Amino acid sequence: MGNRFVERAGQLTWAGLILAALGPSIMLVTTWAHYVQHRSAGLWGGYGIEPWTSVGIIVGLGGAVVSQLAASARVLVRGDWLRRILVILLALAPGAWWATAVGFYPFPRFAGPDPVGFAFTLPLGAALMLLAPSVAAAVLAFLPIRQDARVTFAPVPRRTNRDQP
Repeated sequence: MGNRFVERAGQLTWAGLILAALGPSIMLVTTWAHYVQHRSAGLWGGYGIEPWTSVGIIVGLGGAVVSQLAASARVLVRGDWLRRILVILLALAPGAWWATAVGFYPFPRFAGPDPVGFAFTLPLGAALMLLAPSVAAAVLAFLPIRQDARVTFAPVPRRTNRDQP
C-alpha cells in the first residue's frame, strides 16, 4: 500500500496544482479579453463576467482542495514528524475558509452556504487561505526526505577467552 498510495497521491497533487493554477488563469484571460475590448472599464471591469468567472472559481477551488488533501495524505504516510506537524498546521487555514464558506462561522455581509460566492466576493482571501496552503503542502510532499541518521545497533561479536590479552 505504501509506495502505490504515495505514487497516486503524488499524481493527484500534481493534477490538483494544475487545476488550481488553471482556475485563476481562466479568470485572468477573461478579464484581459474584456479589457482589450473595453479599455475604459479598466482591468477589473472584466472580473465577474459569467459564466467564466464562476468556472474559474470552481476549477480553482476544486484544484486547491484536491492538491491539499493529496499532498497532506502523502506527507502523513511518508513524511517525518516535522512535516506531519507542518501539514496539519497548513490545513487550518483552508479548514477555516471552508467553515466560513459553508456558513458554519459567521462573516459580515455573507450568508452561507455559498463557497463560489464567498470566493467571488473575496478573491484575495481565497487565494491566501486556499491556494497558498495547497502549494505549501505540495512543496512539503515533494521535498526529498533525508535518510534517518539515528544510531542503529548491530550485534556485538562475542568475545572468547582467546581474544583477551
